[in-house]
Amino acid sequence: LPEGLLQEALALGWPVLPSYGMTETASMIACHRPGSDPGDPALPLLEGIHASIPETNSFEGRLQLDCPQLFHSEMLWEKDHYQLHRRPRGPWLSEDLVRLSPDGRSITPLGRDEDFVKILGEGVRLADLDLRLAAVLRPAGYEGESAFVALKDERRGNRLVMVLTREFPRAIDLWNATCAPFERSTEVRIVQSLPRTELGKLRRRLL
Repeated sequence: LPEGLLQEALALGWPVLPSYGMTETASMIACHRPGSDPGDPALPLLEGIHASIPETNSFEGRLQLDCPQLFHSEMLWEKDHYQLHRRPRGPWLSEDLVRLSPDGRSITPLGRDEDFVKILGEGVRLADLDLRLAAVLRPAGYEGESAFVALKDERRGNRLVMVLTREFPRAIDLWNATCAPFERSTEVRIVQSLPRTELGKLRRRLL
């Protein structure tokens, strides 16, 4: 949830409670409580949700979950039909990157694994850049959608390409005036629309 949009909703009196969830857990698994600071990026886990980071020795990485509402089967397309596949019992490792609190009772969502790239040795989360880009362009009058994609670059590791759904000549200059040096972009790609899943998630790999 963009910080600006959150503050606008609160100013209008909406009792906004930021939450986090996924289809595989039948909706949300973490949510702020009434009276808590909605601007705090750390979201308390709901009762019965067990979260861990199994692939690293730190509190940041891909989220592993174990909870009663975790999915048990999935339908996969095989040649000309769908086939039901049972998932093995036990924890499930997601593609979502999070920061887990030391006590294991709250998480800070950091985006999907595919959204994390390195540029000049610096870790960059494309989902974070998308939110910041929107916050830069919207006040300047841009009314379309926007996002970033990262393309391989021999010198930088990756380079950022800005993707817009409307022409906006000032976009590059506005972004480069506010971003860190390694986040600078020099290329804009115009598309008719941003590809999304049926649930509205950005399909960055198709850009």
